[in-house]
Amino acid sequence: MPSLKEICEGEAGILINLLCFIPVLTWNGLRIYIFACFEVLLNRAYRFLCGPCISCCSTWEYIDTEFEGDTALGDGKAADWVRARELFGQDKDGHPVKPKLYEGKIEPGDLCQGSVGDCWLVAALACAAEYPGAIRKAFVTPEYNPRGKYEVKLYDAEIKQWVTVTIDDRIPCEKGTTNPIYMKCHGNELWAVLLEKAFAKFCGSYKHLDGGWAMWGWRVLTGDHCFRLRLTGDVWSRTNFDAKRGKDGIDGTFGGTQEKYTSDQVWNLVLNYIEADCLVAASGGKDMGTGSGKYNAGGLNGEQLNDAEGLVGTHAYSILDARELGLIPGLALGNGVLGQTRLIKLRNPWGRYEWKGEWSDGSKEWDENPLIKMRLQPKDENDGCFWMPWNKFYEAGFKQIDICDRTTKDDLRLDIEEDMGTCGICVGSALGLSAFCCLCQGVRYVYFGQKSSSKTKSAQHGCSQCCAGDATEVHVPAQHVSISTSTNAEDQA
Repeated sequence: MPSLKEICEGEAGILINLLCFIPVLTWNGLRIYIFACFEVLLNRAYRFLCGPCISCCSTWEYIDTEFEGDTALGDGKAADWVRARELFGQDKDGHPVKPKLYEGKIEPGDLCQGSVGDCWLVAALACAAEYPGAIRKAFVTPEYNPRGKYEVKLYDAEIKQWVTVTIDDRIPCEKGTTNPIYMKCHGNELWAVLLEKAFAKFCGSYKHLDGGWAMWGWRVLTGDHCFRLRLTGDVWSRTNFDAKRGKDGIDGTFGGTQEKYTSDQVWNLVLNYIEADCLVAASGGKDMGTGSGKYNAGGLNGEQLNDAEGLVGTHAYSILDARELGLIPGLALGNGVLGQTRLIKLRNPWGRYEWKGEWSDGSKEWDENPLIKMRLQPKDENDGCFWMPWNKFYEAGFKQIDICDRTTKDDLRLDIEEDMGTCGICVGSALGLSAFCCLCQGVRYVYFGQKSSSKTKSAQHGCSQCCAGDATEVHVPAQHVSISTSTNAEDQA
């Protein structure tokens, strides 16, 4: 007999799932949207009624004495630790601008890398931001806290347990300013800078975030299986990854397999993992690009830049989307190539500096292919996001693709709608419960949501993948790799 937990999670087998369909969905709807709503309202009532009394006899604002000063920075930089409520100045009436944990939608554009080489973490979080539930479930504290105390849940792969990291909202800023040194604020929201701070505390300091793997960030954020596809010559190979914490913070192990793929098969894998709402990122070597232009070390943290092509060496990019356009083979319009176009969408964690080649923002290919332009609706903005052809992707030096086979069953989370003020939580609860019941989100996530797996998905795409089995994993002994001692620049991002 299945356990009560399995029944409530929709994993009890077809017959029992059908019999318990209505009570299970009712329970999950109440748990996610009603019980969570009451919990937030009770916390607000507590702060309103007891806050003045507590502030009279003790310090009301929370101070994390375990993570502050030079020890927390770890790089010798001079910094002022500024409270979140002081970061955004004053409104037109002279009142301090109230921060929000989330302002508007959670999206990749909320993340902008600062003065530490954690492009790997920013890329990892940008991928996760495509699925707001992946970010919300990391925060035990679901909204802006006037006390400045936040709890973040991260996964410790070494002990195979979730741990709660408690931080305050004091952000290290450039001396004499309110300009954050590390992750930059987007609007008046805090989730990105606070999540980076939680990772920094988890690793020991901000300095320990300098250099890492996107997979490391995903493993700690989601607790799910991660692996890498690496191009050597014309062949892509799979290696499995698990996160560790070494003396320098970021560490991990790579375990080789005998799985080999062609570029066409890897394209299908990327499509299949993105369609399953998994997380995907890419990186390359020092000399990115197809050979045009000179390189210069003018990057945000000394990275090699190819200004002619708009690419950055030893840099982690988020892969946000991939499309194979033109479902009618051979169909063309004007000078177009509809029917044979494979495009992949990437994001530079700097929030700027983009690819300048084929299918880049404003390029001629969009005007020559109006149907593709209508389908993808590209934005000609300097926001770090760009499309590029799949063949140019690996020709330009993207030799590594990192994938997190993410669990999606637990993605549904209450949106408190902080932009709407005090009543936003009621609106968010009502909208969420309506979508859960009337738009079939409950059925989709509870009964058809994905669970992470160590097996590779089919390397075929479309109808043919229904008949294809998973690739067989034949492992060779794992090799321990440490960022602090690695001499291969392509392993570092």
